Amino acid sequence: MIPFTKNKRVGVIGLPQSGKTVLLTSLIAHLRNHDRDALRLDGDEIVGHCELKPRTRLARFPFEQIRQRLGQRLWPTKTPEATEYRSRNLRINPKQRRTTFDLSLFDFPGERLVDLIIADCPRYDDWCERILHELTANPRFEDAMAPYRKALRQLTPDSDASAVEELILEYKRGLARLVMDQAPIVTPSTFLITKDGQPVRETLIGVPQDQWIEKLAAERPCGVSLEKQFVPLDAESRTALPGVLKEFRQNYATYRRQVVLPFAKPLKGCDELLVLADIPMLLRVGPALRDSQVKVLEFVFDYLKPGFGRGGRWLNKAGLVGGVRRVTFVATKSDCVPTGDHDKLYKLLKQLTQTAVKKHGDRHFQKEYLSCSAVYSVEADGDEPRRLTWQERDDQTGKLVRFSRVVPELPSNWKQDWNPSDFDLFPNPAPWMPPTSDSPPDHVCLEKVVQHILS
Repeated sequence: MIPFTKNKRVGVIGLPQSGKTVLLTSLIAHLRNHDRDALRLDGDEIVGHCELKPRTRLARFPFEQIRQRLGQRLWPTKTPEATEYRSRNLRINPKQRRTTFDLSLFDFPGERLVDLIIADCPRYDDWCERILHELTANPRFEDAMAPYRKALRQLTPDSDASAVEELILEYKRGLARLVMDQAPIVTPSTFLITKDGQPVRETLIGVPQDQWIEKLAAERPCGVSLEKQFVPLDAESRTALPGVLKEFRQNYATYRRQVVLPFAKPLKGCDELLVLADIPMLLRVGPALRDSQVKVLEFVFDYLKPGFGRGGRWLNKAGLVGGVRRVTFVATKSDCVPTGDHDKLYKLLKQLTQTAVKKHGDRHFQKEYLSCSAVYSVEADGDEPRRLTWQERDDQTGKLVRFSRVVPELPSNWKQDWNPSDFDLFPNPAPWMPPTSDSPPDHVCLEKVVQHILS
């Protein structure tokens, strides 16, 4: 019999450091060398894995390089661009029913997700209204941008180029304050990762902390380059400064075409979405990052419009359904949380995502909530379940050092505010994989994710 073929496009998104790259690497490793005992799929077996050429113009996901680093217990290098890993996989169940999956997995940098506002706004003027609203809707964002709003009000038809230059600097100072406050609602995202892939931290190497804001404002671009920048103007400023408005419109269009649409279009072409959230990290960092996670997810849903409904799923010329039809929310790094707290982990995940889900509740799309750990780097003490142990590589000697500590209890609900230091004891070790490249890593409940993808 010729096996039935399913074409699937799965986008993987989340804030930076939420575990996207490690999850994809572990998942691909299990697809390449599936072991029924290591990854239980109701008795099914995955065979015939074959990597294919990406179906989009995105770069290939660098599986081999990342797998090699993880085998040395090293953090994977930052992936500054959207990538695709495409493969063919044959799934055989115990009754010999065969299904072939032409599977594309997309990795999207978390820093770029706020730019989906730009993808959703073809016109610069519409983006201005939207981003200015977002930056005043939350007190944390409003405080960071207060000097910029003041500079905006001071613009007049007689304002010269130096006033406009200072306005751009004030906007970037506001973005720098958001970054330092762990509230990365930053757009254009080239302020965080330049068009060439330079992350923001490289600009701060060797710079005293009290100089960070000015350093970032001077050297990070708000656009494709420092020569082609744009910042939001309110309606009065757009009327008062037609020359500046024309320049910003042109720079916005260039940025949208060169930076945003190349990753936004493949994201919109996905039929499924994996949304990753690192709950312990959000607790360790604080409410500002948690608020940013909620807002970023809202931006993603506003752009993708998942499910049936206006702007959502549609029938193409071949009569096939397109658009995101299923969203799976995944609480990652569950091995860093004692087993007795996993019910709370699930509950916190649902609460974290409910704003975006309810906002689009008039559309019909499948929602699933899972927790998993793509690799198994942390172990629980059998006699003391809240005591976790793990190994980390010492920065100076390069040797592995063993750690053990009792971790705090997860809260039952997200509080209005909390002290991040109460959750500092949650571990965040470098993810571990076996040094032999053909050995899939140990994991916690990764099979649940695979079941959703290959179904």
